Amino acid sequence: MTSNTPAGPARLVILGALIGALGGCATPQTGKSDAALTQLEGWLPGHYDNRAQVALDRKHGGPVHPAVSVVIVRVDSLTVGQKVYYMEESDTDDPRHVTAQYILSFEVVKDRIIEAVWTLAEPQRWRNGVEQPELFSSLQPPDLKLLTGCSLEWRRTDAGFSASNDQKLCHSTPPSVPAAVSARWRIELSVDQMGINEIAFDGDGDVVAGAEGDFIRLRKRSSSKL
Repeated sequence: MTSNTPAGPARLVILGALIGALGGCATPQTGKSDAALTQLEGWLPGHYDNRAQVALDRKHGGPVHPAVSVVIVRVDSLTVGQKVYYMEESDTDDPRHVTAQYILSFEVVKDRIIEAVWTLAEPQRWRNGVEQPELFSSLQPPDLKLLTGCSLEWRRTDAGFSASNDQKLCHSTPPSVPAAVSARWRIELSVDQMGINEIAFDGDGDVVAGAEGDFIRLRKRSSSKL
């Protein structure tokens, strides 16, 4: 009785080819996500503001968005991860009035780009972080609070990238909105612009702060901190 099964060496060649083919199906997807994250990291750092949006609001005579400046710098913190950033938001008209400070980290998880967000236990201690990002090399776990459930997933779009989180899981809300119990963030990023939309919801799922589609539209003024 004859067998159609290839002999030993031939069988190994076919098996190797099959493994290679299967590997070829999986590897490009992971490589694609890694390449996208590299591009995202190239675009993200810089100094942004929404002066153009504020000027347009005033020209049209409608509601005027707050004047916001945002600076994002790369930092080294093995406590947090390999791809870590410090984000500082301030009042454009009064740069000393810092309104928010975050530590951001990025990684590829199961072919998805995931951003985790931390707040700082002592924000004032890190106010020089924009000018001295090396300060963050001393970050320790007690210095940070992870916004559990508020991670954002980044995706490619025709214009660049977009990110969003799951409002059902994110319970970090503005202190100024005591009725809020959950939050949804949406971010849009291109090579020279960033849009941020934050909405807070109450326990019934009704919006108590922010509005759908109402983005703070930031333009990058420089790729450095200045």
